[in-house]
Amino acid sequence: MTIIQLKNKDFGKLIKSKRKQKKLTQKKLCDLVDIAVIYLSKIENGHVIPSQKIQSKLLAILDPIEKEPAEIIKEVTQKQESDILRQLYNSLHKIFKKEKGENNVI
Repeated sequence: MTIIQLKNKDFGKLIKSKRKQKKLTQKKLCDLVDIAVIYLSKIENGHVIPSQKIQSKLLAILDPIEKEPAEIIKEVTQKQESDILRQLYNSLHKIFKKEKGENNVI
């Protein structure tokens, strides 16, 4: 997830929702991010918007990117390569099958 400008309440709702999905208490999340519980409560209730640094920490814990962009590109490239090889194999198989059939006619 990228950090985008959200209204205070929207950002707070997002954080609270993600925290609950991860089954984290406010205390546990605060320990991980190194902020006070009262501060997290104010974030979740839309009373404050945290700094970019705190936003990044919260989102890194609550919605981590599973793979680096280079890994994703590598996987896509490998999949495309695999698809191309599969198509090539199928095409060659059809050609050889057709040629074999024509040779048997003689």
